[in-house]
Amino acid sequence: MIIQGDHGYRSYEPGKMNLEFENLSAFYFSNQNYSQLYNSMTSVNGFRVVLNANLNQQLPLLKDSTINLSK
Repeated sequence: MIIQGDHGYRSYEPGKMNLEFENLSAFYFSNQNYSQLYNSMTSVNGFRVVLNANLNQQLPLLKDSTINLSK
């Protein structure tokens, strides 16, 4: 199971801009093997890790990155 948000903190204060991409990501694996998760993982790899860990897929992980599209 995966629960994942699509954005983080939305204050836009200059000192907190780095928090904008800290999304909520919560995982539950029935086998309790969380070895493929890592602290710097971004949303781009969340479902890839779930599929690889639980459905024996071989999906390569993508470069963890974020993009800020401003108005």
